[in-house]
Amino acid sequence: EYVVALAGLAYMTDENCQGPYYDSSNYEVYFGPMPLEGGMIMMGAYSDGACIYPHEQTTSTYDDFYQGGGIDLGSKDEGQDDATNEQLSEWWYAAQEYTMELFNEVYSDYLYCTSCMDYPTYQDGYFIGDDGTDDDDLINQCWKFYSHDSFNLPADGLAQAAMQGGVTSVKYGSASFGNTFEGQYSDGGSRQSSGSGAKAASYQEQRVERLKANLYLTVAGIVFVATFLAFAVARGSSKKKKSSSRSRSRRLLDADYGGGGSDRRRS
Repeated sequence: EYVVALAGLAYMTDENCQGPYYDSSNYEVYFGPMPLEGGMIMMGAYSDGACIYPHEQTTSTYDDFYQGGGIDLGSKDEGQDDATNEQLSEWWYAAQEYTMELFNEVYSDYLYCTSCMDYPTYQDGYFIGDDGTDDDDLINQCWKFYSHDSFNLPADGLAQAAMQGGVTSVKYGSASFGNTFEGQYSDGGSRQSSGSGAKAASYQEQRVERLKANLYLTVAGIVFVATFLAFAVARGSSKKKKSSSRSRSRRLLDADYGGGGSDRRRS
């Protein structure tokens, strides 16, 4: 698990978005972590330099362009003999493929909050102290996990992940993102039952219904405005016709009265 975790992090690199690359069809392609349902990830292909929009045309994967630098565990954990080194290399390279199946499997236990355990200190291939279990030699699992190549996620990144549907339930200040799933811990420390999955499904259904309602209101508003404009134009045109008709009638009447007066004067 240790080897797979480090191999996956090295495979992704520290970059949020890599590229541009050009595939066999000369499409411009970018690669970066792509969130998947249930909190999993893969190295996906994108069409933009911010790695937001999935590429719909390329058939290339990150593996077609990735050039690794070889196994690097950063310690003496590589082993002391050829057989051990061969096994470590096998795990390392098996983890570095674009679906990141092994990497997701290792990190699946960390998709929800777990208790922070103290473990014997094991550094550079050796226990610290006699057996790593002395009071001053124990190391906290959560600190170890956080301190080894972890990255802080900004609020906009969390909102983006929630929008893409690839983040589990996370509370950030007063805002909540994502959905709970079976096995996830609640704020009180107990695991969520299968009912939490039903709540998540219900929440998704509510979101769909709200979207439908908003779409209906938007369409209704557009139809109302279009109807109002059509009525206003028709009414304006009607007024112009009436005004033109009255002016014509007035001229005819004036002409009739003028003609009658001159006839009377001549008689």
